[in-house]
Amino acid sequence: MRKPMSNQPTQDDAVYQPRLAELVATQLRWSILHGELQDGELLPTQDDLCDRFNVGKVAVREALRILQNEGLATVRRGNIGGATVHSPTPRSAARMLAMVMESRGVQASQLAAALRELEPVCASMCANRPDRMRTVVPELRALLQGTEGALNDPLAFTRISRQFHEAIVNGCGNEAMLVAVGALEAI
Repeated sequence: MRKPMSNQPTQDDAVYQPRLAELVATQLRWSILHGELQDGELLPTQDDLCDRFNVGKVAVREALRILQNEGLATVRRGNIGGATVHSPTPRSAARMLAMVMESRGVQASQLAAALRELEPVCASMCANRPDRMRTVVPELRALLQGTEGALNDPLAFTRISRQFHEAIVNGCGNEAMLVAVGALEAI
């Protein structure tokens, strides 16, 4: 049976109202993600942020705490304090992904298996690039030559082999794959 229509809002009709701090954090996050605020740059002072967003210091401090928890800023207190911007990287994504995997009981062997499956996909993407002879192949050839020269040096051989595998992922030409594999490798 359908409920009769009423002009009176019910609890089910309630609209989520974001807090001021969340709105400030959203605006600052957008500026970071879209390059308006660069990696390593200092955010404006608390007073300047209060003026810019027309909010109080509590809302600004909470917004900065949100960004810090997301890894997008580091806040230092005191006379030489301030908030420094951090652009997101696969390594920063790895922290959250690692927690999700830990909560689901993902084993290291499962992570390694996923990476073994993804690298051939990246190699295929490299091979299908129309510009591969200019963008991918020269680097891979140079790294292969480097491994030949390092056959008697296990540490150098391992380092160059790792670089070869990273070049395959980096050369795939797909940013989503770069981020996903980069985050998995960082874990």
